[in-house]
Amino acid sequence: MDQRISIGFSCAVLAIVTAQGCIESSCEEKRTCGGSPAPVEAAGIGGNLGLLPRATGGRAGSVSFGEGGKDDATGGAMAEAGSGGDDAEPAMGGGGSGGEPSTPAGGEPGIETDACTPSPCAHGTCAPLGASFECACEAGYSGDLCDKNIDDCTPNPCRNGGRCDDGIDEYSCVCPGQYTGTNCELPRFEIIEPTLPVYRTFMQGASADGRTVAGLFILPDQESERPFVWKDGVLDMLAIPEGFTNAWVDVVSGDGTTLFGALGYRDTEASSQWRYLPARWRDGKPSLMPIPDTWSSAAVFASSRDGSVAVGRTYVGAKSAAIVWSGGPATFLELDSTESYANGVSADGRVLVGMLSRSGKGYAFQWRDGQLELLSLPPASDSCGPNGVSADGATTFGACWLTEGPKMVNLLWANGGITQIEPPSPNLLQNPEIQLDVVSASGEAAAGYARDVSVEGEYLELPIVWTREQGMRWMVPILEEQGVDLSSHSWLPPAGASGISDDGKIVVGNVLDKNQVVRGFIARLP
Repeated sequence: MDQRISIGFSCAVLAIVTAQGCIESSCEEKRTCGGSPAPVEAAGIGGNLGLLPRATGGRAGSVSFGEGGKDDATGGAMAEAGSGGDDAEPAMGGGGSGGEPSTPAGGEPGIETDACTPSPCAHGTCAPLGASFECACEAGYSGDLCDKNIDDCTPNPCRNGGRCDDGIDEYSCVCPGQYTGTNCELPRFEIIEPTLPVYRTFMQGASADGRTVAGLFILPDQESERPFVWKDGVLDMLAIPEGFTNAWVDVVSGDGTTLFGALGYRDTEASSQWRYLPARWRDGKPSLMPIPDTWSSAAVFASSRDGSVAVGRTYVGAKSAAIVWSGGPATFLELDSTESYANGVSADGRVLVGMLSRSGKGYAFQWRDGQLELLSLPPASDSCGPNGVSADGATTFGACWLTEGPKMVNLLWANGGITQIEPPSPNLLQNPEIQLDVVSASGEAAAGYARDVSVEGEYLELPIVWTREQGMRWMVPILEEQGVDLSSHSWLPPAGASGISDDGKIVVGNVLDKNQVVRGFIARLP
């Protein structure tokens, strides 16, 4: 009786499988399902058949049934087979007397294979897709397994004969000496040439990163002056408000957002004399900087990094005075001096530097949070004047005129002490007088000129650059070592440097061309 009941239940289960598309000849015979052979089952007496889970990536293994198993025993799990197998249909199994389901080699019962363990992606993230996987490659790599470095040098991005060295999602250009820039697109020495006819071009200043420079053109009538800004290789003329006919730029803020200069017009009530008023251009839009009506003129000499504070000089009658703009009209610095000016300001606008005159002697000063401090004079000095201040206000740059020895020395004032800046070596001039009169926004670099005073009445000047890291250097030999041909240029006044970037690698200024006409330049030093 028990045997008949058990066999009848097994056939009922097989009938269900048959309804799903299986073909059978008898309960004990071999079946096929979907074209793939199913496992062979050997049923013992008294055992029930169980349904097994579907395996991934392999065929189901054979399951044996022993004798004397319990009615409610569950058959063995379908084995995980090797790669590339077809999914098998659920297998039937039954329990024998105390027997465990057999597990063929190829996997643990009931665990699916993870195709991403270990990850086959060399430089990427693996995502399982059933029995397969997909690689999401890191930047710079390609291929099914992310094992191919993308050639960033094809096509060659380096211009002017530059060699491209490939990296991982990057490249670097090895440029000929006369060129620089990411893609060798920038000449080491570039003359700024406007599209309109001009008589002369003057470069006046540069931002901290050297990407923004500004200056002025003198038009062919030799009277009209027009300001311009050069940013990232694009030159734009600056607007002039109605009523003004001339303008120029003197100062570029450290962040390049603000330009300072002057707007001029002919004063018909004063015998048609030219009058110039301080002006500011922010985002290319001009505006007058407010000054009291009693002041005849004023000029900006330096600004804070963001352009919110500017310093300079004004004349009240025959007396000059140091002034500051900070969110309103210009005000005097209370210096108790017959002559003074301010020509340096820290990045935050809290520290101003300048020169004041007392008893016929010039003193460099700092104006810190409204308090005046005179800087020490070196021995045998006649007068001293600053040229700029570091971004943090801790170091003042300047020069002193001496009564003994060299006529002029360049100095740094810091922490109550004085350090002399040594001249470049070797010396290219017989008797040089060196002045660093342009200081970067950070105070980490400066530029100026060296003048040979050995021959009276004749001038020979060479541009000078200085950084804290490299000291003072001659600019022209640096460029010539890179293959720049400067044989058709000369460095007579008003040639020289007028602006420098924080890192000292971009210098702007003026040079005389072969026709002895002033042209503005941008020099990019290695």
